[in-house]
Amino acid sequence: DANELIIDTGFTIRAGIDHQATLEAAEKPQEVFNHNIPKGTRAVMVTGADNIPYLLVANFRDISTEIAIPLNGWKQATDLASGETISFNDKLTLSFPATTARIFRLKK
Repeated sequence: DANELIIDTGFTIRAGIDHQATLEAAEKPQEVFNHNIPKGTRAVMVTGADNIPYLLVANFRDISTEIAIPLNGWKQATDLASGETISFNDKLTLSFPATTARIFRLKK
């Protein structure tokens, strides 16, 4: 709704691991894409506990939006919900309906 406060935060919790494993997980590669993507959208790439890179993209806007994310060196993104695989050359361009999010598994 208009004028509502949205708190934009993200984190992971892993139970049953020791301090060293927590430290190693925190030091895995991650990247926040906040340059050259539309206002009201977010994109972040993180390495999962399975050592696979994942990309989370969200459109918080109330209109459909095209989002182009620079992913140098990456060639495929597989949507975890639909199973759709998208091939691209260093930049993943997606059309997002209003107020949606998707998570992808990345592959070189």
